[in-house]
Amino acid sequence: MACRGVFFSLSSPQREHLLSLRSDDELREYIQEDIEAAWDEAHLLETDKAWDAIHRCLTDGNLSLAPSSTLLGKLILGGRQLSSDTQKYIVNLIEHGELSEISAALKPVTKEWMHTRYEHLRNTDYPQELISEQDWQYTWDWFSGIPDFIARADREGRCVVFTVDQ
Repeated sequence: MACRGVFFSLSSPQREHLLSLRSDDELREYIQEDIEAAWDEAHLLETDKAWDAIHRCLTDGNLSLAPSSTLLGKLILGGRQLSSDTQKYIVNLIEHGELSEISAALKPVTKEWMHTRYEHLRNTDYPQELISEQDWQYTWDWFSGIPDFIARADREGRCVVFTVDQ
């Protein structure tokens, strides 16, 4: 599997349909065949494989890739998990009502702040062979659009879903 993460900001009808689905198969089908297939560039943000390091940096270097209930931790793994098998497919829903606080929490996140957090990955189960200046820059480059994306989704009254197939 690709392990490439993508944020989607969803309209209310998309959210309602997503929440009406009863199985992981239906969930995956709807996301892949409707949301991803539409590839609405105004309402998506890719993170490629940097989502792992981004999540760990935002959660103060989680020792393992684990959900977090902090505001910043909700972005990737800490919201409402809609998939029952997160070892295969992560579908993390962040409701519109949470986006304003998350957006505010993202404002003080600077490149220097993230770099300090990235350096803490040396003490985690993050693949140590990846830790390098090149990986750091890759992580920052994919992260840098997240604050504006979350703020825009909040202004537009949308919810946000983060997806990745493992």
